[in-house]
Amino acid sequence: MSGVFLVGPNNSLTRMPQSDYLSEADIQQLIATHPALLGSCTAQTEEDECELLLIKREMGVPDQENGNDRWAVDHFYIDQNCIPVLVEVKRSKSGDMRRAIVGQLLDYAAHAAVYWSIDSVKHCLQKQYGDPERAQEELDAFLESAGLEENDFWRRVEKNFEEHNIRIVFVADELPPQLCRVIEFLNGQMKDVEVLGIELRQFRTDTEQTTALRAIAPSVVGRTSEAELSKGRARGAKRSFEQLDRVVEEYRKLSGNAPAVDNRSGHYRQIHLGGGILKGYHYEFQFQVRRGLSCEFHAEVTPRPDFVEALEVLARSVRSVGGTQLEFVQRGKTPGLRITPSKQDDPAAVALAMMDFIQTTRAPIEKAILATR
Repeated sequence: MSGVFLVGPNNSLTRMPQSDYLSEADIQQLIATHPALLGSCTAQTEEDECELLLIKREMGVPDQENGNDRWAVDHFYIDQNCIPVLVEVKRSKSGDMRRAIVGQLLDYAAHAAVYWSIDSVKHCLQKQYGDPERAQEELDAFLESAGLEENDFWRRVEKNFEEHNIRIVFVADELPPQLCRVIEFLNGQMKDVEVLGIELRQFRTDTEQTTALRAIAPSVVGRTSEAELSKGRARGAKRSFEQLDRVVEEYRKLSGNAPAVDNRSGHYRQIHLGGGILKGYHYEFQFQVRRGLSCEFHAEVTPRPDFVEALEVLARSVRSVGGTQLEFVQRGKTPGLRITPSKQDDPAAVALAMMDFIQTTRAPIEKAILATR
């Protein structure tokens, strides 16, 4: 006998058989009202799940710069790690389920990552909640729960878009095995983009009564061990993230706890310059699966061309820091500098490399910041 059993007084059992949703709109309304139903897509364990902020239902997606919307993704969320989350909903009885995940969602993600601006996302947030004041209240509550500052939040969202660090989620009451294999394959092949399916199975005590008790049982599809390894989210990567914390401890010993270090993100730790300089200008310990640990400087402030040129000149003139090559790097609109310490398994050595990196580059960087204000 399949289904869910509700245990009542005196250990009585009430069977709740699986039942269909009334419509696709029923599922959409549920996840819009209760984003926690999708929380399992944000983390491997229940303890690490984070909240989702609904930005817009039926979020338009253009297919060119400043173009009209060609598609509309069912739901667009951002989670408390500042990861954009695109959600498409289908009922299991829909005849185009496999085409939807392969075609629609990949189209949405490819174009949204390029053509959605932060200003357009903010505008859609206001439209979703009806007026700017209500939207700001929702955003403030979300940021307070996450311990985030608003400007820092939007900078991180923009950075994740630029690096294609986004999550695609296909939601249905039941996912057919063929579609599950497609999701697992895509998630295993994509390094930065996470592709997941969520089944929201529904159970009711009495399918004939509108007042019947309902239970929703979410389950995630696509988070295989191979996919987690390819994205640096499995145990080995977690150990590397813990190593970041040890690096920060060593750095604080050397620097006397200044400048401030932001520990909130899994794969990087920011070091803010302080002294009234925007947090968008910062140094960073970063972990990437293929590169390992690196020490970087980022300018996440849409810098002027002359500042970018100043970084390029600095990289050419200094060339190395402590025997390690100094590189100019550009990710999307974000320019920066990077060194990759040779002793990545030694937290003290990485911390010392960052100290040398800051000591060598901070003065010319601050000079360039002041010159381009």
